[in-house]
Amino acid sequence: MIDSGLYEGYDTALMALDELTQRSVRYLVSLVGNYPDDQLEAALSRHLPAVVTFYGQAAAQAALEFYRQERASSGPADDFEPRVAEPIPAEWVAEDVAEAMEPQRKGSSDRAGLAENLAGRAVRRVRGRADRTITFNAERDPARPKWAIVPHVGACPWCIMYASWGFHYRSEQSAKAQRHTNCQCVVVKDSDTDNPALEGYDPDGMRERLLQCGRDFGAEGEDWDRSMEVAGLYDREWLRTGARPEVGYASEEVWEKKWRDPKAHGFERGTAEILASHGFKTTFWDDEGRSDLDTGVEIKTIYAATSYNTFSSHISNAAKKQGLELLVVDVYLNEAVDDNQAVAWIERRLGRYPEIPGVILVSHTRDLVWVQNRKQNK
Repeated sequence: MIDSGLYEGYDTALMALDELTQRSVRYLVSLVGNYPDDQLEAALSRHLPAVVTFYGQAAAQAALEFYRQERASSGPADDFEPRVAEPIPAEWVAEDVAEAMEPQRKGSSDRAGLAENLAGRAVRRVRGRADRTITFNAERDPARPKWAIVPHVGACPWCIMYASWGFHYRSEQSAKAQRHTNCQCVVVKDSDTDNPALEGYDPDGMRERLLQCGRDFGAEGEDWDRSMEVAGLYDREWLRTGARPEVGYASEEVWEKKWRDPKAHGFERGTAEILASHGFKTTFWDDEGRSDLDTGVEIKTIYAATSYNTFSSHISNAAKKQGLELLVVDVYLNEAVDDNQAVAWIERRLGRYPEIPGVILVSHTRDLVWVQNRKQNK
């Protein structure tokens, strides 16, 4: 098992290097930002590799120290000596510059945006050298350690999916290939091959929560495609740790606007609380002409209606919202309509809207029921 203090020290070092890398890239862009685009790209391609090499060397050294200490604590009795990975090729960084300059070639003058783009790419390269130091040595190590990807706070669903595989990486390519711009996930190794673990790292939990996303939307078994298709609607920290997300508001102005009608918002807030208990990201924003939540989720809390017409009207109104990603119909408090009747009425009305794949029904037991649009794409 990896010592938690050792891991935290390594993670802290990498985070500090992220900040230094980003500051250096922003400063570099500020120095050459007034150049014409062709000269700007040439200057960045010439100087940015030095920034990446400098901080990449520091990241590789931190990774080497982590590797040595972790290996020493596990006690393999041999004379294996790990070493730092080779520097990032300058041409890789030049390719990053070329890609980041694409908006400039199309007429953009946003140098601040260029700086942030390049800063994120530089962090990826710097961390990539730390990754390779871990994986390069692990592949050569006679102790045959296992390694894993540990997701950082705010990690995207894709990173969490790769992290959910646990200590099962066996090749350098598989462990490092998925790092993306601004990714701060950490590649670690454990020489304790019988019980590789890290306190707080729960790949089985992450795997189950990701798969549950797909099941909420009608998937059966382990449907990774469906799960990843909808995972963006869920709270990232819930995906990572299982911590229940809080219902929030995009601003004080949104909070004040919503609570001007305490009865109406009280009901939709109650539905949002139920969604949060299932891991959904639930942040209310200014919903003028668009969905209730900033993820594209529209909430319809039907707490007293007894007719098909009410369900029909709510679905029709929701279909007009811009950027609609999901419609949630909540009958949890409705004593006049049972779940089966609600499903039948939803299915009946959905047939008019093939662009809506389905609806999530919040049932009388607070469970989520996926109601498929049977006429979708027909």
